[in-house]
Amino acid sequence: MSPTSPCPRVSPLLSPPCVLPRPRPPPRYVFENVGLKRILTIHKCSLADDAAYECRVNDEKCFTELFVKEPPVTVAKGLEDQQVFVGDRVVLEAEVSEEGAQVMWMKDGVELTREETFKYRFKKDGKKHYLIINEASKEDTGRYKIMTNGGESEAEIIVEGGGGLEGV
Repeated sequence: MSPTSPCPRVSPLLSPPCVLPRPRPPPRYVFENVGLKRILTIHKCSLADDAAYECRVNDEKCFTELFVKEPPVTVAKGLEDQQVFVGDRVVLEAEVSEEGAQVMWMKDGVELTREETFKYRFKKDGKKHYLIINEASKEDTGRYKIMTNGGESEAEIIVEGGGGLEGV
């Protein structure tokens, strides 16, 4: 065997080529003995690991419970201020860190819901969330906020115009 090559020198005509084993990924569960301690390390922990665990040594045993929380959903791309005219379509767009995340929309500190009014439309597309106002009115002027369990973003909407023929 060559000092720099892990494969033995053989004639390729006489034997198959040398195939090195692929490195194995580390195991998800690693058990360690450190003195009198027994340590369990869980790599890439998921919600499925939320459980009670038991350690037994001969007739002795102990229990512990692991509570796994979902990572917080953050706002990756926030809302932007907009200045529009009465009758314009307004689209507020935000992007969050996780697909399918639950968000809450607010206007001037009050939660916007589908049940209360048909004025607002809520839309999800992957990580993007939209609040749509089809025909803006002066009453839509205000501070809008999107909130997740790990972040928020705000923008101001100013609606101008309306109230007659301007410039005539």
